[in-house]
Amino acid sequence: MVVFLLLAVVLNFDALSIGLSYGMRGIRLPLFSLLFLSASSVVYAVLAEAAGHLFLQQFPTTLVSLIGASVLLVIGILTLHSAFGDNTDYDFDRSNSINFAEGAALALALSLDAVGTAFSLNAEVPFVFPCLIGLCQFLFLLIGKKAGAHLASVTECSACALHLISGVILIFLAFMRLLL
Repeated sequence: MVVFLLLAVVLNFDALSIGLSYGMRGIRLPLFSLLFLSASSVVYAVLAEAAGHLFLQQFPTTLVSLIGASVLLVIGILTLHSAFGDNTDYDFDRSNSINFAEGAALALALSLDAVGTAFSLNAEVPFVFPCLIGLCQFLFLLIGKKAGAHLASVTECSACALHLISGVILIFLAFMRLLL
């Protein structure tokens, strides 16, 4: 259970960095958008977890473990790459508020790493990991937004550091999965 909580925290560093960025730039993230983002992450992770279970029933465990580790490795590398790239803020209409359509795009972006991880975990307790992902995402977006509003003088480097840490941890988890 502790492993699931730690993974949910690591997978939501991007949510914390987005919350920080939005708070620093004064972009509103209404409660409905926060709830929608979190619920979307839960749904995506539940579907990925179910797909992982079905996949495990059809193929040997070693193959599923190899695929799961590969997914984590690719997500970790992409996360590291995004730390150095141009991060999209998803406020497409520049209204300084995230509406439903923008929230849908952001929900998908925030959920990709969680989906890959949920697929690769083959968790014994269904729905626990997806619910932890949604809860952490909600809290991290909210905390990041509030902290960013108070720390407006902090540079984007803090968000970059969170992406770096997240990517390194995901790559480490991929290698641990291959070794165990």
